[in-house]
Amino acid sequence: RPWLSWETVGAATVTLSPGIGDVTSFTDADGAGNGVLPSPVSKFRFVDLNENWLYLDNGDDLSAEDWQGANFNDNSWPIGPAPLGYGDPTATAIEFGPDSADKFITCYFRKEFDATQARIDETEVLYLELQRDDGAIVYLNGVEVVRDNLPEEAVDGTTLTTFATAADAETQIFRYIVDRA
Repeated sequence: RPWLSWETVGAATVTLSPGIGDVTSFTDADGAGNGVLPSPVSKFRFVDLNENWLYLDNGDDLSAEDWQGANFNDNSWPIGPAPLGYGDPTATAIEFGPDSADKFITCYFRKEFDATQARIDETEVLYLELQRDDGAIVYLNGVEVVRDNLPEEAVDGTTLTTFATAADAETQIFRYIVDRA
């Protein structure tokens, strides 16, 4: 079963929904430009917007662990419906730490979902929608598929974003085409 996981830096509200749906434009994986999706587009969504996610919001740095992989033990992680975050409207409030002036930098999120080979084979374009504040790295089956507003070099739980997100962009949905390979 596929695993979707991501770490977000400076998270206020995060929503993640890989799948195929009604999209008229996208931002490609390197963050450059907009374009139009090829037609026809299947309208199957692998993860619905309000599904439950596992999350870790205690300030731990998991960069030395294989937390993105399917075999990682996340049994002790809390679970809650998306959107997850703090500040903006959320269904699940995540902790930012004991000091609101010195918030945890990184939170981790994991989601297992069903994707039959037949459904994958009929999917012409796989896209991912991401709402993040301030940055995120998204992994599919342990492989990085999106890096948004974070440096290209190796990151850990203390890595800061490239730039702070403006207030009006905190609720923006970023769309990415994901390589099916």
